[in-house]
Amino acid sequence: MPRPLPGPCHQQAIPQPVARAADLGPAALWGLLKLPGAAGFTDILGVFSEPVSPAWTAATYVKEGFLWFSLKDPSVLPMTLMWMANCGRHDSPWNGRERCLGLEDVRAFFATGLGPSVRPNSLSRMGIPTTIKLSPGRPTTINYIQGVVKTPPSFGRVRTARFTRGSVTFISESGKTATSPVRYEFLTTGRFD
Repeated sequence: MPRPLPGPCHQQAIPQPVARAADLGPAALWGLLKLPGAAGFTDILGVFSEPVSPAWTAATYVKEGFLWFSLKDPSVLPMTLMWMANCGRHDSPWNGRERCLGLEDVRAFFATGLGPSVRPNSLSRMGIPTTIKLSPGRPTTINYIQGVVKTPPSFGRVRTARFTRGSVTFISESGKTATSPVRYEFLTTGRFD
């Protein structure tokens, strides 16, 4: 069992937005992902979706021949957090043992918790919501879709997604495609019909 490495236990810098989503293309994003990161640390990057539903996130498993995807309504979940962990989460249950890339769709002030998300922050001042107002008289529903689709050999990284009635097609940088049936209208209607 790996032992925890020294790191910034319970210390974190308050994140600040560097650029608007429209300013970062795929090449710039991949340039930010240097894995593995420094031992004993977890780096977090927030990527904000354009306000067009459905918004999507995809991770390609090249050797295994498939990709995982998530679909969301960006008016509800405006940010995807990318956790790049190299033994940097020192509290339970991780205890400094994790080495992974995590993708998490959120409505929050990065990963700073409830307090900083509720208070005015740099994202909320930019018009990006970091909280949802709950009401005891009205249920809160967050519609969300995850799926997996087989990819052709040498598919590589996803460049874009194309939505047609009843399906989504992921298009790789090399122009190869992988299509999955999906009723993505569920994200905004809450219905499958």
